[in-house]
Amino acid sequence: MLNSGVFFRILKDGENHLKYIREFVDTYNLSYSFSDDDSNEAPALLAKDGFLVVKTSWDYMNIVVFYVPELITDNQKSWLDTNLDSFKNYEYLGFNNYSLVDDEVIEERIEDLEKEVVEINKRYLNFRKSLGVEGRVIIVPDEEQIKDDVFEKIIVGNENHVDRYQDFSDKYHLGYEFSDNDSYIAPLTMASIGHFCYNTAESISNILMYIPEVVTERQYNYFVNNREMILNYVDKKATAVKDRDGNLVIETLDDFDLIEKEVNKRYGKYKKLKEEKGHVR
Repeated sequence: MLNSGVFFRILKDGENHLKYIREFVDTYNLSYSFSDDDSNEAPALLAKDGFLVVKTSWDYMNIVVFYVPELITDNQKSWLDTNLDSFKNYEYLGFNNYSLVDDEVIEERIEDLEKEVVEINKRYLNFRKSLGVEGRVIIVPDEEQIKDDVFEKIIVGNENHVDRYQDFSDKYHLGYEFSDNDSYIAPLTMASIGHFCYNTAESISNILMYIPEVVTERQYNYFVNNREMILNYVDKKATAVKDRDGNLVIETLDDFDLIEKEVNKRYGKYKKLKEEKGHVR
């Protein structure tokens, strides 16, 4: 696929979408040739070949139509995460999803944003699997300790999750030295010092969350904004940690409703501490 940014054009009076689809094809020397009657077929064909296409119109009503490929790539997922919510106030919001089934391209139309978010997350996970990605480590730092944004690394081949926790420790000079046997200890350690951690295993559709005693603003926002991504995993579990007189108390949660309730409660604790002291640490 193309290693480039988003191709974005605004239609002027009298122009149609096909003009700019042709410009896109010419810009990247793609082997498509569209007739003047292909205004609907052109974006569909691009989506079938892996491109995410979005068309908006204000001729008669505010309309936005997405043409969604079978696999959602990193760039496409990032754009959707940033922009999808901004389209929800259109009068008509539709998604044409394309899949290959027994060598035949199947089109499915969805007109519900929440259902489509689930579908997008599924297609993104399938993309990750197609790259041989075994899993991910996602660490959302406590922003009072680490100003940088989310730390996310993939697991491929014979790598394991603990390697990525070692990378995190080394990057921020935390001083930990984890062994190959510390796959459980490493995320617990990070959660115990305030960082919200996620481990995923794509092949078995599993996500494990390690919840710190206080969930900060950034950590709460990440959890809320990625709720659908979390729900897309079949197996969802969490380990919530607390410090009790210098001892680490661990609670295991294996129901998403309980996990969500616990995150909300710990975010409430963060807000209370901020109101009382202006800081947490």
